[in-house]
Amino acid sequence: LETPPDAVFCDYDQMAIGAIAAIHEAGLRIPQDIAILGFDDTTVARYIEGGISTIGSPFKDMIDIAISVLLKREKNRRSARQQIALRPKLIPRHTT
Repeated sequence: LETPPDAVFCDYDQMAIGAIAAIHEAGLRIPQDIAILGFDDTTVARYIEGGISTIGSPFKDMIDIAISVLLKREKNRRSARQQIALRPKLIPRHTT
């Protein structure tokens, strides 16, 4: 691009790895020229390029809530729908 972006947010950490490779191929530096942020905090995100900054999902909380909701639905199949929001966690590392 004539004017490259300051940052790239990737849907998941594997995509951030590809973005890092493309940015290096373009001769740009991370995070000085372009910051990278992934999503899902995979194990590999800790070890690539000094660590990929990422958004971590509270997977254990998600599992606990899903089990609880399923058990309630098993007892009462006509129970009201629920909307549940969980707070993800920003994990800053080398790429931002």
